[in-house]
Amino acid sequence: MSRFLSSIQSEWLKTKNSAASWLCVIGGFLIPLLYCINFFRTGKSINKEFNTPIWQIYLRELWMNMSFFLLPIGVMLAASLIAQVEFRNNSWKQLNVTPQKYSTIYGAKLFVLLLMVLKFFLF
Repeated sequence: MSRFLSSIQSEWLKTKNSAASWLCVIGGFLIPLLYCINFFRTGKSINKEFNTPIWQIYLRELWMNMSFFLLPIGVMLAASLIAQVEFRNNSWKQLNVTPQKYSTIYGAKLFVLLLMVLKFFLF
């Protein structure tokens, strides 16, 4: 278990300043930012039904747009960027020399990808 945790920690450090990390931050703030810009430009609210609270409508609209476009593309790009960190830096040889099983290495990569998707949702 300690090897798995140290492997997760090393994978997280590799993705700290990578493009996958910036993708999660920018992707998380893109749709709400576009809605705010549209509101300031047109002055029209998305609250067409006056009975329901504005936050429910706002979250429903944002989730529809994010789940349709950004979520699948963001997960695919983050997965490919995380999986290719060693191959771009030509350090895959060093990773294979470490006394770890391949299941531990790729399990840690999967866990870091799931953490980045969670980070995307939180943003």
